[in-house]
Amino acid sequence: MVRKGQLLYLLLRYRRKDAQEWTKYEVQNENVFAKETAHFVNCILKKEKPIVDGLDGLRAQEVIDAAYKSCRENCRVEVKKAEI
Repeated sequence: MVRKGQLLYLLLRYRRKDAQEWTKYEVQNENVFAKETAHFVNCILKKEKPIVDGLDGLRAQEVIDAAYKSCRENCRVEVKKAEI
């Protein structure tokens, strides 16, 4: 977390396989859980289209699983595309 004035930011860094430099990505701290929950409720009650679909969810889970494996085994883990 990085503080800028009154705001907190989550600082993420990533590097693509073919890149030499790390890319920094700052995420402003806001109540994303409340936003996500409100969107979910609107999808049900107001028939709004979900921002993400099942394939996006699967892909996110694959990235999370790879991150845990990388941490457990202290190694780089390649995330392959989901095969549906």
